[in-house]
Amino acid sequence: EKHAEWLVQEGNPQGIANTVWAFAKLEVQSPIIFSQVEKHAEWFVQEGTPQSIANTVWACAKLGIQSPILFSQVEKHAEWLVQEGNPQDISNTVWACATLEIESPNIFSQVEKHAEWFVQEGTPQNIANTVWACATLGVESPNLFSQVEKHAEWLVQEGNPQDIANTVLAFATVGIDSPNLFTCIDVHREKLLQNGNNQDWCNTCYAIAVMDVGKIHSKLLVDMWSRVLKVNVSSLNTEYLRQLAQVEAFTKADGIELDEPSSKLRQRMGSIKIKDHNTASRSQKLISGMLTELGFSHKNEVSPLEKWSMGDMLAIDMACPKQKIAIEFDGPLLDFMGSWEDVTTF
Repeated sequence: EKHAEWLVQEGNPQGIANTVWAFAKLEVQSPIIFSQVEKHAEWFVQEGTPQSIANTVWACAKLGIQSPILFSQVEKHAEWLVQEGNPQDISNTVWACATLEIESPNIFSQVEKHAEWFVQEGTPQNIANTVWACATLGVESPNLFSQVEKHAEWLVQEGNPQDIANTVLAFATVGIDSPNLFTCIDVHREKLLQNGNNQDWCNTCYAIAVMDVGKIHSKLLVDMWSRVLKVNVSSLNTEYLRQLAQVEAFTKADGIELDEPSSKLRQRMGSIKIKDHNTASRSQKLISGMLTELGFSHKNEVSPLEKWSMGDMLAIDMACPKQKIAIEFDGPLLDFMGSWEDVTTF
């Protein structure tokens, strides 16, 4: 770190990449050496190999270091990196982008373009990390996900529980149906139950519930849920608790019976705050007012069940419980809303 300037100026990309990789692996912060890499980012990317670049951006992500020039150069050379790199290099690179929340449309479009090759040549871990990155950044990659679904049996058989759980979570996050993947996981459920961990079980339960396949794969869901109920409650972080709360919400809405959580787990699940609390937007209130004018008696943000312990989770935008009528409001285009001058127009 003391001689960082000399090391980056005199070293080659491979040597620099090995050095920052070592710092990241040992979780040692080294701001000077990373600032030097950032300073010479254009040279580094032009002269480096896909592996040296991938290892360097991975190190940045691992240590939480923002390097806008470095990542912009990687994005600039995305086509070369994907064509010349191997699946490990590519997956490390997109993982780094997603971890640091850096939008990289060129890289992801190139992965999508070469999706068939990527899935055929990659490992389950490469694939899992890449679809996770897509899901994290909200990148639509239909070809990539289609190829993963096509090779679902191989992925489940060869991958470890984390690879499998991260993959199925990615499908659920982007909302892409994956019947083959769920079926293969169901067949090999013992692999996840015996060798998985809290994260794997929570991710899988969540994916089953939100993709509405709980009735199709009821045994898988029940077994995963039961396994989660046996873990030490204090070992479940906020994200896992949020997932479990949503699993219970979705399964109750679907009429699927699961074992009751312990009082301690119930208390912790009930205490978390669900992301994106449901509050009526200005445009929703406008529509609600027009519906009232038209004679539709209703309430905003209505719980789906009479006995509901999960706050506003799954709340219906506008509903008349007595008539069992529910309205979901996705939000208008502003230009379109501007033309809604009165209820007659509506």
